[in-house]
Amino acid sequence: MKAYFEDINDSLQEIYTVASNARKKGLDPSLEVEIPIAKDIADRVEGLIGPEGVGEKIRKLEQSGLSREAVAFQIAGEICSGNFIQGDKEQLAEQALRTSLAVITESITAAPLEGIAKVKIKKNDDNSDYLAVYYAGPIRSAGGTAAGMSVLLADYIRKQLSIEKYQPSQREVERYIEELELYNRVSHLQLPTTKDEQRFAAQNIPIEITGEPTDKVEVTGNRDLRRIETNKLRGGACLVFNDGLVGRTKKLQRRIIENKLEGWTWFDELIELHEKSDMLPDDEISEVYDVDDDEEIENEGDEEEISSDMGYIKDVIGGRPVFAHPSVKGGFRIRYGRSRTTGLASMGIHPALMGAVNDFLACGTHVRTERPGKGAIVMPVDTIHPPILKLENGDVVKAESYDQTRKLRNRIKEVLFLGDMLYGVGEFNQNNYDLVPSGYCEEWWAQELEQAFADLSSEVERGLKAETKRRITELINNPYTNIPTPDEAIKISLIFEIPLHPEYTYHWTSISVEEFEILRTYISEKGIFDNQALKIPKEDKIKEILEILCVLHKVKDGFINFETHSAPLLYSLGIRDDELLPIDSKTEKVLEIINSFGDLIVRDKCPIFTGGRMGRPEKAKDRRMRPPVHMLFPIEEAGGRLRDLLTASKQSKISIELSRRKCPSCEEYTHKVLCSKCNEPTSIVRFCQRCNVQVDKLQCPNCGRDTDGYTRVQYPLESRIREIRSNLGGPFPQKVKAVKRLMNQKYNKIDRDINALVKKYGLV
Repeated sequence: MKAYFEDINDSLQEIYTVASNARKKGLDPSLEVEIPIAKDIADRVEGLIGPEGVGEKIRKLEQSGLSREAVAFQIAGEICSGNFIQGDKEQLAEQALRTSLAVITESITAAPLEGIAKVKIKKNDDNSDYLAVYYAGPIRSAGGTAAGMSVLLADYIRKQLSIEKYQPSQREVERYIEELELYNRVSHLQLPTTKDEQRFAAQNIPIEITGEPTDKVEVTGNRDLRRIETNKLRGGACLVFNDGLVGRTKKLQRRIIENKLEGWTWFDELIELHEKSDMLPDDEISEVYDVDDDEEIENEGDEEEISSDMGYIKDVIGGRPVFAHPSVKGGFRIRYGRSRTTGLASMGIHPALMGAVNDFLACGTHVRTERPGKGAIVMPVDTIHPPILKLENGDVVKAESYDQTRKLRNRIKEVLFLGDMLYGVGEFNQNNYDLVPSGYCEEWWAQELEQAFADLSSEVERGLKAETKRRITELINNPYTNIPTPDEAIKISLIFEIPLHPEYTYHWTSISVEEFEILRTYISEKGIFDNQALKIPKEDKIKEILEILCVLHKVKDGFINFETHSAPLLYSLGIRDDELLPIDSKTEKVLEIINSFGDLIVRDKCPIFTGGRMGRPEKAKDRRMRPPVHMLFPIEEAGGRLRDLLTASKQSKISIELSRRKCPSCEEYTHKVLCSKCNEPTSIVRFCQRCNVQVDKLQCPNCGRDTDGYTRVQYPLESRIREIRSNLGGPFPQKVKAVKRLMNQKYNKIDRDINALVKKYGLV
């Protein structure tokens, strides 16, 4: 492992050296590689955000065993105390928020730098101070949870600096609601929330979530508010408020409890509002998703009802497949654990399901699931329960592999059961989502067998054959590939008094007691044995019950043939030697009936089904500039309508705006970062056009106007192109698209002129 990381580090140093040498030639906008090498997160935070010395403190806190979030709160507190920098409350608050957010995001996103535009201290109506955080569009890169955490951090910073809570006016509350609805129309909110949730949160947030305008669209109702500087859509604020705070209340509540944050008890009520909005009434679920009244989820050891969660499907967009509706029979079964292919924010499905759903599910597909209520990436795991398929000829088969389902694709009539959805318990904890009951599965059965085998008395163990002991050991050590035969499964269950193997356990809680009695009576009366294999005449109602149970069978010549599943099915139905065992009329659950027969224990194979749909597959496609360009060099109108470099090069010189830089040695002006004569680094020279003087600041001290770091020059494009052709030593590309002008904070003349007009005439 050490050699592996040393090899990575050596390769990185080699590549970095090449990049550094290339930058030293002065052909790029910077003489240094913009991305410095950082050994750890602490280095990245200090290098990207600062302040100086914070890296060492982060390392000490992490070594003490604190979680990443606890470290962020601790760092925020120390910055507010003035241990790293000095300044007023506003400066301390902004530095503390940026640095602590960088700790949470590990300094790998633009959110701490560009996602937070600024932090201000503003006045409530009672003249008390409150904290306002101005968010910008890049806050999206932090992710929803980190964006929500930034609000918790800002409130913690507010308390550290003894700043009062934000007291929103009624119109400011309604502005949030109007703006969120407008944003959802113009763009898209990730998590659906109701107006009641939004209004309640807006009335209780302790800081102002505001931001800079990110869209030309304006609100129509709540305009010209005194404390909100713009009528335009504030995209960053909408993302943080809805997708970061309101939409992730459960997830954030766990952080609030773990970090012992005060003043957030109102989150409990917000969660109640959210849960009410996610749950349809029983009759409405039945109507929309065709769920029978007696199809309530049964928990054999727990009477608490598990409600369907509608959140993942509320905002589904036409064209994106829905694999299973909320808690409807035949959906996914939650299975806890991880495999070698699944990691954080991923879930495993059987590869056979990928072929069964026409490859809409594939490696890396983004999905939204009912539980634990967030997005995940799909990965294949072939040791979990595969899908159960119904073919055109009526056969019910278990798909064992991707290749099998590909071959059966044109014969599949219905997917009766999607199979397992493998989730780590940590994914539920991360989202503060309660664990749901697990279905009885192979690893559970193996542990019960192991315990029963270990508890055998020495006398009984001596009576077992060596071959039997070897076989039991195989089943315990590798329960996924070693499946007992039906006879083995029944004998093991009877001898060791453990539940029947999951392979021969069916979805008993998916049918009613009445259906159970109909099925066992029909099989008892109509069942025929052919070489110990059971078969019954095909009848629609019985066939439907068997499909709900996911009992594997084949249909041939008007008969349903059970083959290897004959004995387990008969035992479960209480049929012994063609006789029906009596049923207690007071029993109200199917599993209780089966277990009341006294000789065989059967567990709940699928106590709860979970829904899922495809997420945002279009985000995986390539992203291009609009319009597409090949180079970021300004040629203005010289390149014609297509901004073609070769067309512009037909002129010996073109008039364009370039950066104004000066060599400290020969004092010659140039646009290059390295002087062509002295090979010395140049520096930007700023100039005030109104006062006609050179200024070293962003604003002129005389007139207050923004200074320019650029100037108009006559650029010798034709000779420069000839020089490039010579350096290339090969054919020059026939089509090279450039840009008309450079537009950035330093050189954007358009923004400067617009801002001047706005200030002068009060234009919007």
